[in-house]
Amino acid sequence: MPADPARVDLRFDGRDWPRELIDSFSEPLLPSAVLIPIVERESGLTVLLTERAANLTHHPGQISFPGGRMEAGDRDLVDTALRETREEVGIQPAQVGVAGYLSALPTVTGYAVTPVVGLVDPAIELVLDEREVASAFEVPLAFLLDSRNQE
Repeated sequence: MPADPARVDLRFDGRDWPRELIDSFSEPLLPSAVLIPIVERESGLTVLLTERAANLTHHPGQISFPGGRMEAGDRDLVDTALRETREEVGIQPAQVGVAGYLSALPTVTGYAVTPVVGLVDPAIELVLDEREVASAFEVPLAFLLDSRNQE
């Protein structure tokens, strides 16, 4: 887990980030986390994604992982990701085994988002918070990892 949940290294992926974007990160980024929920199904591994509600101020209707900003009561970024996942789609923390973390990424809205990779119990029963989530669905992990499907 990152030592500083608000730190983002813009050199980690070899991209040339636009100068105006880098300059916009002169203010401290707010720590946040998402869960990359991986579910083992008979057909193979899948990734659970959500469609954000259309009425949200930020990123309405976008496809996303469950997650959000770190709150004062969160012990760490894992706690943030698991809390947000429970709130948004009803997956309980005990139903997730944390496998690891990916490098934090900046958002244009001022957050440092740390992805937490979790193995989710396939017996989950989703309960969507309709104020935040319009729908949830699973995509085969093999499809997401296939470079022909990435843009």
